[in-house]
Amino acid sequence: MDAWRYAAIAKNLRCIAYELGEDELKIVRRYHRNRGVGVPEGEALPKGKCFTHISPPPGSEDYYASLGRAEKYAFLSSAYYAPILAPISRIEDFEHLSIKAIRARTYDIREFLRHLRIGEYSLIDFALSDESVEDYVEVDIRRFWRIYDEAGDAVGHYLSLKNPHTHGLAIVLGVPEK
Repeated sequence: MDAWRYAAIAKNLRCIAYELGEDELKIVRRYHRNRGVGVPEGEALPKGKCFTHISPPPGSEDYYASLGRAEKYAFLSSAYYAPILAPISRIEDFEHLSIKAIRARTYDIREFLRHLRIGEYSLIDFALSDESVEDYVEVDIRRFWRIYDEAGDAVGHYLSLKNPHTHGLAIVLGVPEK
């Protein structure tokens, strides 16, 4: 992929789909029909015009190939400034990369959509900051004030993947069940 194509996809990409079932795909198709939803190269592209294949940025292909599956998604989230969408039951796949869990007692589709946008802003703002990942997350978690409850269940995670090719922060958010 050339740098121009990478930049165009990154500008339009809303999120990255991780093992979404048919119910979650219906939600994504409905609410993201005009924005890109990334699916890593080599994985089946779901039906819907919003889905597009994404690959690592130019120059990082060898590093990307050395990563495990969850790490590849975290890398792409960091590189494209796009949160990962996963079924609530699968966000545990990312716990080993977690810096801080995003917890909620109640979590519905409206809150999910709002916080997906907030997650995207968090990634972009971190890329423009000079703070360490840990310091940034401790302050940034306040963006999730509408849902955040320390006693709640994990509905997402801030992820850290230290690497030489991206800014190193990723976010995974669970798609609420109907």
